[in-house]
Parts: sequence; structure tokens; C-alpha cells
Amino acid sequence: AGATLPAKHVVKIPQVHYLDINYRTHNGILAAAAGIVDLLEHFFGNTIDSMPREKGFFEGNRPILLSETAEDDAAVMILGSDRKHSQIEFGAHQVLLMRTQASKDKLPSFFDGIL
Repeated sequence: AGATLPAKHVVKIPQVHYLDINYRTHNGILAAAAGIVDLLEHFFGNTIDSMPREKGFFEGNRPILLSETAEDDAAVMILGSDRKHSQIEFGAHQVLLMRTQASKDKLPSFFDGIL
């Protein structure tokens, strides 16, 4: 029943080396992403490859995920209570991810010029 292949047809599978240091983002982002991957592995474990968690070269805070947040509350959380004197830097260190262009188009005017 189980025929073996001739030696010239046998494929040697190479050893896999995982690259687990991520130099492009920080540990806060990687921790949030790892949480999502953990859920995928839990619910769909047979459909994805399990790999070691990545480690960042830099420390950093986990991202804040807002859902169903009032516009004014979101503005204060993101920009601070006083936009002109806020200590919160909005730019290369922060990002808003919008699900659709229509969602982005609905953002209040105080986000104009920063997106």
C-alpha cells in the first residue's frame, strides 16, 4: 500500500528559521497584534501556521482601540482637551485606522489637516 519514492525524487525539506525580532514597530503594537493572532489560533487553529511571537526592538504603549465612541470624547482622547497646547503628539507616532473611506469622510472637522 505505501510505496516509497526513489531517492532522486525525494525532496528534502529545509530547516525553517523564524525571524522573531521586528525592527519596524514597537512592542506595544506587537502585543496588540499578538492578541489578535491568539484569537485566530484559538478559533481557526487548523487554518493558520503557528509561529513564535515577534519581539520589538523598542518598547511602546499598546494602541488605544476606540469603538462606538462619541466624537467629542474621541477628540479629547486623541488630541487632548486643548488642541493648541496638547502634549499629545499626533503624527508619525499615532494613526487612525478607518474601516472605509466613508467612515473617514464622516470624521469631524477638527481632524482636518492631520489626516
